[in-house]
Amino acid sequence: MKGLLKASDVIDRFCGWAVISLFTLMTVTYAAQVILRYVFSTGLMWTEELTRYADIWAIMIGAAMIAERRSHINVSVLEEMLGGRKKGWLLVMQQFLSLIFFLAMFFIAFKFIQLAGTQVSTNMRIRKAYVYMIFPPAFGIFVFQTFVGILKGIQETKAIPEVHS
Repeated sequence: MKGLLKASDVIDRFCGWAVISLFTLMTVTYAAQVILRYVFSTGLMWTEELTRYADIWAIMIGAAMIAERRSHINVSVLEEMLGGRKKGWLLVMQQFLSLIFFLAMFFIAFKFIQLAGTQVSTNMRIRKAYVYMIFPPAFGIFVFQTFVGILKGIQETKAIPEVHS
């Protein structure tokens, strides 16, 4: 378990730096576009497209980081109603359902790349497959981090003392 937790932390740290880099890229390209448009009355056609694609990558990587924190969608009404071990097992079940969804999306992502990947972007003239290539690794991280989260949840739930009413 220690090895999985260490790998999870390393992946999360790498994802954090990737998101920071992508937001820096978006900020620089948008700033360049604004300066060129308002100061020189011209612009670069590719900056808006590059920023949009960097945004897609940042969102996918950031969402993968949320999986490490076990903060994806949960049914909080049920969580409020339950306490102790029952709440712990509910959280584990919610993570398990998320894992199934992420696994399905991992495989769907490859089909999506095949389907839409042959299109070429308007301004940058690159294949959109390069944009969509973030989906399989991001969903792979989702799967790994959710799996580790399930193991953590099981450990935490077993550690909760049993309450008898």
